[in-house]
Amino acid sequence: MFPIGLALVIIAACFAFAFIVKVIADGVVRYNDRQGEQLDRATQDRLARIESSVEAIAIETERIGELVRFSAQLQSERAPAGELSPPARRIGNPDPSGRSVTPH
Repeated sequence: MFPIGLALVIIAACFAFAFIVKVIADGVVRYNDRQGEQLDRATQDRLARIESSVEAIAIETERIGELVRFSAQLQSERAPAGELSPPARRIGNPDPSGRSVTPH
């Protein structure tokens, strides 16, 4: 059998090895958590930039819509009451005889 001293040394070595493995594992977990936080910060910054870009695009789109409405209002005010605009005349009734031409 083993002497008691050798058994105690083996048990102490196992506990020391387990303690060292636990310390190293905790360090790895902490390191990975920090890396994850940095990635989250980078992702948050990127999402903030995308959000501000989308807001700017929405504002410009709204301005374009206002311009189109304003232009349509001006065009309707300038045209005489019964007259059709040239595109509507071409699409609705292109034939001067009054007949409708269908595309075949």
